[in-house]
Amino acid sequence: MDARQSLRNALDNRLAASARMVAGLMAQFPEPQDIAANGNRPLDVVARD
Repeated sequence: MDARQSLRNALDNRLAASARMVAGLMAQFPEPQDIAANGNRPLDVVARD
């Protein structure tokens, strides 16, 4: 395996791990219809550095 293929595999693995992490975080949020049923509005927050 050459260096280019090794780098590509490493980046692919990192991308897949990031996607799994984001999916796990998103699964923790309530569904929009559940938020609306409770009369709550989701926060509209923009992060600023």
